[in-house]
Amino acid sequence: MRLAVFGEHVGLLREVLSALFQLPAPLERYTSPPEDSLPLLRLYFRSLVTGTLRLAWCPVLYTVALAHLNAFIFSQDPALQEVEAARRTQLRKIYYLKDEVLKTHLLLFKQPRQESELGFEMYDHLPPIRARRLEAVVGLEEGSGGEKD
Repeated sequence: MRLAVFGEHVGLLREVLSALFQLPAPLERYTSPPEDSLPLLRLYFRSLVTGTLRLAWCPVLYTVALAHLNAFIFSQDPALQEVEAARRTQLRKIYYLKDEVLKTHLLLFKQPRQESELGFEMYDHLPPIRARRLEAVVGLEEGSGGEKD
């Protein structure tokens, strides 16, 4: 169903106006366990970067998409080459986003928090392990002559 909503019926996202305080269950129930479906993660990403899914329109789904994408791109778990390539590609695209607010939300997302104004907490700055991951992905591309250490 999530694939259908975020794929074929993406226009419905603007109609789902659930407020965070109206959820029948804690927000964390929608964000855990982390999503592992690459097609769905790609649809979450596309919905966010195209502006189809916005915090002001649907804070619940916005937070759910952020949580799953953030867990995916910063995951330390070993993964198949295809999955690791998708992580790197999405992280690189996030780094180069023109929408600074979305970029900040995606990179600095900490955890869902239903009681907060945004619906989630953010780090003040990238934790060292995430900063190293970002540098490893983006730095290779911008490094001297494309050399890899």
